[in-house]
Amino acid sequence: MILEVAFFMADETTEKAEKPIDTSVKARYWWAVLYQENMVDGWRDNIEELLQLPYAYCEHVADVDGKGEHRKDHVHVIIVFGNTTTYKTAMSVFKRLGEKALNKCERVIDIRHCYDYLIHDTDKCRKLGKHQYDPSERITGNGFDIGNYEQISTAEKQHMLKELTWFIMSEGYETINEFTQPALERFGEQYWEIMVSYSAFLVKYLNGNKMMREKAEMQKRLAWEEAMRERCRNNEADSHSGE
Repeated sequence: MILEVAFFMADETTEKAEKPIDTSVKARYWWAVLYQENMVDGWRDNIEELLQLPYAYCEHVADVDGKGEHRKDHVHVIIVFGNTTTYKTAMSVFKRLGEKALNKCERVIDIRHCYDYLIHDTDKCRKLGKHQYDPSERITGNGFDIGNYEQISTAEKQHMLKELTWFIMSEGYETINEFTQPALERFGEQYWEIMVSYSAFLVKYLNGNKMMREKAEMQKRLAWEEAMRERCRNNEADSHSGE
């Protein structure tokens, strides 16, 4: 698994100074934080052409840190791809807004949460006393439709199920307990619905891994036993020939 370290702004979605990003993970929804001061000229007027994807963003110009001091102005941007894509591809799109402006990029785990976070409209943000931006400050374009994104299509469900199936087969998981947490960490909370709805189907692959392991162990044991019997026969033959 390839890991790339991306640097995060403190007091955003995490309090850590840096966090490892699994660049092998694919996702349809990605979001990023950029600094306006380093973004390309006229980005607000040209963002539709620059991104060429459905987007939503909000400029955070009234954020303060834990000491009550003004935080550096920045903008949160969400983009939506037609299908799942890589971290590298998402980064290349965000960089169109300004390569030096990009502070962090990560996959969206819960599209509704991220959409609400753009204006700090979450329980955690309110609890922390973060500035509440007006909904009118959340800008969308290129056909961005939060209601539609919350509904998973049949084709998407089948694609997600296929990803989970290959994950089980490649990692060799044998029980739902050992599979669930790694799968959610790898693919995101939106896969929970698929895991619940198709649990019986996924269990067949989990059981299949167990059966394959047990079969391999049985063959190995039988081969060992046959080798032992052959050794005994050879020893017995040697003893008879020496009489």
